[in-house]
Amino acid sequence: MRPALAIAVLLAVGAEARADVSAPRKSTTPATAARWLTARDGLPAAVVAGGAIRGPREAVDCRWVTVGSRWRVVDRVGVTVGEARVTRLERGELWPCKMASFSGPRGRGRLLVERAAGPPVPTATWLPSDEDRAALARLVGGPSTDGDALFFSTAAGRFAVATHRTRAVVVRWERAGAWAVVWQERAAARPTEGGYERPAAIDLDGDGAPEVVVGWWRDTDYGDLVLQAAPDGSWRLVARSFEGNTI
Repeated sequence: MRPALAIAVLLAVGAEARADVSAPRKSTTPATAARWLTARDGLPAAVVAGGAIRGPREAVDCRWVTVGSRWRVVDRVGVTVGEARVTRLERGELWPCKMASFSGPRGRGRLLVERAAGPPVPTATWLPSDEDRAALARLVGGPSTDGDALFFSTAAGRFAVATHRTRAVVVRWERAGAWAVVWQERAAARPTEGGYERPAAIDLDGDGAPEVVVGWWRDTDYGDLVLQAAPDGSWRLVARSFEGNTI
């Protein structure tokens, strides 16, 4: 059964990213430090500090959430759709941190941001043609991209992020029916159960350009990838969330 993944943001301080993740891009505008959690279970997903994004570290990033703290519920393009409150923290056998339970309309959102922080600026989206959708579906390898693709715009152009079973891609629109792949990931082997979750495009570091968040799951394990545009036009992995487990 596919776990629904979401993320939450909380003010914090940062540290270094994992070695297998690309060096993060500094934001051009100083951003408030922020901590991101998966709203499904409250596990850390990413940290923004000093304008840079990194992955969480177990030694310092498991003490973020407190019972009673309140969070803005944000959808997959950064629009605030409600508020949630932490109701309980629970230790799981296979979890690096305590799992948080929330009250409120979390199912309507993809991310949560601390109530005290200002709401993020919504990401600009665009409407592709049928020709563009069909070309993207062929590229990803799925019969349809409905519900599994997000079309968004930045100062650098028009983009889409799409997922299908064992592949996730970020692509740049070139012309009608033509896309250029700027990031992709394939599963090492086709799982008996698994795939990628519906992606989000939200400005995590406040620099005016959205990051992409892609959820993944393999059997009972799941997590999130945070991607950021690089100066050379490619997109790079800059953070991995802690992994959760449904066992």
